[in-house]
Amino acid sequence: INNQSLAGLNDVRLMYRDVDLMDCMPEIGTAMDIVAEEANYIGESGALINITSGSERVKGVLQDLFVNRLSINTTLPMLTRSMIKYGNAFWLLHTDAQMGVLGWKELPVYEIERYENGYTIHGNKNDEDHSDETRFVWVGQRQATEYRNWQIAHFRLLYDSAMLPYGVSFLHKARRHFRMLSMMEDMMFMYRLDRSIERRVFKIN
Repeated sequence: INNQSLAGLNDVRLMYRDVDLMDCMPEIGTAMDIVAEEANYIGESGALINITSGSERVKGVLQDLFVNRLSINTTLPMLTRSMIKYGNAFWLLHTDAQMGVLGWKELPVYEIERYENGYTIHGNKNDEDHSDETRFVWVGQRQATEYRNWQIAHFRLLYDSAMLPYGVSFLHKARRHFRMLSMMEDMMFMYRLDRSIERRVFKIN
């Protein structure tokens, strides 16, 4: 069953699977909660971000974008927690030609693929205009949907080049040790079950 669940997964999806299992451990899950909370410090103004500009018009536009349209006070802690856990966070932008960005929603990291230098989902060069730009493909649906680089906001941790063009999870360095710990726990559990039925002599006081 384990081999079947791992079949066809690349290194990035294997990392996602490992960190999902690691997040179930209370110590690791709480540690990521603390890191995400410290990264989203609320200042004296009561907001997560402070917008300063010499132009009141620019300040008002940005305030409307981040607070009203993107709901940054609610979405930023979620985005930070997801990026710490997976190393990546994909958000689909709702845009309008006249109004600009109207909102966004989070996409599942397992189902989003990133293609750079104009390559499509089939590995071929795209002959359309802007063929050298980065594209994103949502493969989790019945029919894969392709998005342009300005339609998807891709947040990633780039402190390690192991998974480029994707980011690397905050827990990447601990994945091997977590698997070793899990195997030792399973072996100890099976050993105790096996020894539990071997007692042949019972002493009755």
